[in-house]
Amino acid sequence: MVGTPTYTAGMKATEQWLFTPGTGATPPVLAGREREQEVLNGCLARMAGGRSPPHDVVLVGPRGNGKTALLNWFEDACRKVRVNVARPAPSRVRTERALSAPVRRERS
Repeated sequence: MVGTPTYTAGMKATEQWLFTPGTGATPPVLAGREREQEVLNGCLARMAGGRSPPHDVVLVGPRGNGKTALLNWFEDACRKVRVNVARPAPSRVRTERALSAPVRRERS
């Protein structure tokens, strides 16, 4: 994916970054995320086998450090092994029941 034209000192006007962070798009490579991918793959292996993940995973960090890109990668990995994925909009999740509604619909 090619980002919007963003230039920095020393770049020619015809050059642009291959990826613009902060958009939530998955970059060509999730560099430096091997440990997080390993943890998420462990959770996914359990879910694909019909078991619960061994623990919750919470991604924290400053804006633009790749949290959404990592979640997008994980969602793709889940779908490849046919593990259901729910992506409720935060503005619509006001109760625990609302949070689980997409999962209940997919199981129906």
